[in-house]
Amino acid sequence: LIDYANRTHDARDDWTPPQGIEVDQIAGWGVDSTIGGVQFYTSKRAVIAAGPDFISERLVPEYRPVFIEDGDGTVPVPSALAMASSANVKSYWLNLTSAEVKHANIFGDSDLRTFLNKILKKDTSELPMNISTLPPSSANSRHLIFILHSPLTLQLSDPQGNSTGSQPDGTATESVSGSSYGKFGEVQYIIAPEGPSYTLGMRGLDSGVFSLDIEEYDGSQITASSTIANVPVSTSTTAHLTISDGIDSASPLSVDEDGDGVRLGRGFDGH
Repeated sequence: LIDYANRTHDARDDWTPPQGIEVDQIAGWGVDSTIGGVQFYTSKRAVIAAGPDFISERLVPEYRPVFIEDGDGTVPVPSALAMASSANVKSYWLNLTSAEVKHANIFGDSDLRTFLNKILKKDTSELPMNISTLPPSSANSRHLIFILHSPLTLQLSDPQGNSTGSQPDGTATESVSGSSYGKFGEVQYIIAPEGPSYTLGMRGLDSGVFSLDIEEYDGSQITASSTIANVPVSTSTTAHLTISDGIDSASPLSVDEDGDGVRLGRGFDGH
């Protein structure tokens, strides 16, 4: 796959449009669930015997997506604006920070539709409000990212009863305002604005252990993170925590490992 990607880049990276053909490339920007890369690392994983007691720990390879705001939720800006600007290649940024659209329905954005009409009429001297010829400034939006490595569901709820995340039947919801849910291989994640009072709930789907990371962002900058790792899980396990205003407000994670109604509180390792 790497060889194929290198051959593709060799063939396409230096391509330029023919003389007389004008290219207008437009990148969506400001959707903080855009995946900009993959981080690979090792962590200690508990190995469990038939019972609940840990018998050993071993180092295992792990991975997780890295999120950026420099994209439309699917395509990072460097890919959307792959051609270098020139006399017949023009680049534009569409600011989506306050829009209800992402990559899949980006043509539902009224500013983009207005701008496409202007391009066809060759009248781009005045740009719509959310379109610019320079990258927008950082959104500085405070948000939380929950990343789960485990055989559990992951669901975030707000006080109005809206939920974002996965269900035991494999379906997913995204009804918490401004939130998004995704699955990257075996890793699940939820991104949500900081501020409202949330409940994060999980339900076991298989036996093993799980790790939960919570990260707090201001725009593209991570300001705090916490982790709880190597928690035993079975198909009867339920767990939840509450968080209202950043990581410092997070409650201990309440875990009922075997579904007997007895819950243990587990704290986070914050840094």
